[in-house]
Amino acid sequence: MTADLQFYRKAVRWGATLLFFAVPFVRLNGESLLRFDVPTLRLFFFGKAIWIEDFFLILLFIFALTFLFISVTQLFGRVWCGWLCPQTLMVDFTRKMDSKKLNTAAKIESNLFTAVFSIMIAACMVWYFVPPYDFIKELAELRLGSVTLWFWGVLSVITYINFAFFRHGFCTTVCPYAKLQGIMFDAHTMAITMHPERRDECINCLACVKTCPTGIDIRRGFSQGCINCAECIQACGRVMGKKGKTSLIGYVYGLEDKPKFFRVNVLITSGLFLIFAVLFTVRLLLSDPFGFEVYPASQIMPREYDGRILNAFDVRLTNRTGRDMSISLSVEGAENAEIQPGRVFELGAGESVRKEVYIILPEEAFGKYPVRTFNLKAETEGESPASVMSEAGFRKPIGRKK
Repeated sequence: MTADLQFYRKAVRWGATLLFFAVPFVRLNGESLLRFDVPTLRLFFFGKAIWIEDFFLILLFIFALTFLFISVTQLFGRVWCGWLCPQTLMVDFTRKMDSKKLNTAAKIESNLFTAVFSIMIAACMVWYFVPPYDFIKELAELRLGSVTLWFWGVLSVITYINFAFFRHGFCTTVCPYAKLQGIMFDAHTMAITMHPERRDECINCLACVKTCPTGIDIRRGFSQGCINCAECIQACGRVMGKKGKTSLIGYVYGLEDKPKFFRVNVLITSGLFLIFAVLFTVRLLLSDPFGFEVYPASQIMPREYDGRILNAFDVRLTNRTGRDMSISLSVEGAENAEIQPGRVFELGAGESVRKEVYIILPEEAFGKYPVRTFNLKAETEGESPASVMSEAGFRKPIGRKK
């Protein structure tokens, strides 16, 4: 008997779809588990807020994901396409659209279901940018923002057109991954094909051809249009099962069907994946809980103040956590430094403030040089203090007599 691969694919499809709809509703540290907040240009990623100035982290993540994709493709071919790709999984929910024997009522029903399903998928995509709790509340109160409503509508139309007309044809024509897979395959990559030694057993029932969502004939050998969905394996298995035999088609590793997982190209891409994944994880976990930037205030020149030297700075503080925090400022390496107005800043969760700060230093802090560099230190208050340093240049007033 042939294993019921479609049962497992169905389980994966439902699990992945439920996860896709559930993730926007999950909160961690008071924020969405995964969401890009457009107004503040922040990416909420598993309890961490990644601000736009730290988006190099996303580059590390993209590199890690790319090399993971390449490694999996080198080993298992287009298994992503047939088992986990959202395009394939979602299209499979609207399989009635593939039938050419539907009457008018059934066609209307099928298109109506596809339209409603497209609207739901589009709404979920919007939830990765707009909190679903706010979206649903505003929709129920008929006050959903025009931009959000327009975005939702356009996505719904595009999704419906895809499900109604492109369907699995997207995988063989539009999808860039399908075009690139050929350069990732080697002699040991897993693919679906008819076992060469059993070709004579084929009875030309065409069950494998009729069931293929991309319309290829797997009996002719490997095709780039194959998405590894195993529909043909299942169809052939049902026919051959009546004769007490297993399917003539199956997953094979190269021409000799001998898996070889530890090969040079796989080890290289897997190693690069691990490097970028570790760099991303470490950098994310060790990221500062708040941002601290200091710029000279160009509109206010250095001046003498009560026998001391005053410099003005624009200070920007950003709370990157989901809780309120108090941040105090101090000057490292300079005694008797005074900061006005006040040294402590109160920031709400996710709040960003920019203030003009005056720092007054005693003249002896400069020594014989008119310009000195000091470190400004911003430190949180509480049980687990964290600090961030920023370098700033201080100078005496121009033309000042000694």
